[in-house]
Amino acid sequence: MTFSKSLALSIFVSLNLLASTNSTAQNANSKTSRKEQVKSSLISYEKYIDENNDAHLKEFMELVSIPSISYIQSHKVDIDKAAGWIVNKLKAVGMTTA
Repeated sequence: MTFSKSLALSIFVSLNLLASTNSTAQNANSKTSRKEQVKSSLISYEKYIDENNDAHLKEFMELVSIPSISYIQSHKVDIDKAAGWIVNKLKAVGMTTA
């Protein structure tokens, strides 16, 4: 359970760093330092993950339950299913290209 929380936090932090890098570049006159922005974002994401932990674990279990071991030829359909699942989740969170 701790592993999936850490994984989710890492993903959200990475996405936030990408977004804040773009935001910082566009708003160079901001008085808030980058370090303060990251710290604030981490606190926000930790709160979000804690509040939505059950939903994230359910989605994680849904993904890992797909038998998508790539070297087993009989799992080709499941590999495609797992890839489709990931694409749908990325689009659901606002990614335009997946």
